[in-house]
Amino acid sequence: MSTWMPVVYTGDIAPYPDMYLTDLQGTTEAFAQSMADEVRKDHPNLEIVVHVDEGDPAAVITEVAASARLAVVGTHGRTGLARFLLGSVSTQVLDHLTTVTAAVR
Repeated sequence: MSTWMPVVYTGDIAPYPDMYLTDLQGTTEAFAQSMADEVRKDHPNLEIVVHVDEGDPAAVITEVAASARLAVVGTHGRTGLARFLLGSVSTQVLDHLTTVTAAVR
């Protein structure tokens, strides 16, 4: 799963061109699908669903993963000032998911 949230522009700065977001979606889907295909080679019986979406990452991941039997969330393991400034999607997901969840660093 991959998700992103475009930056909101104000003032005289031009927003993203429509083609940029379309290209971002397509490129991300192709990359995620190629990674899933590599895993399928070694684990042919494993069901892998590729999901690429736009929106708040923590909210989208929480919504999609709510119906999963197991959710695996990656984390950078940031602490202190870096975590304060950058936030933590994995912490938000772990705080809101009610399904079995594993955090992997």
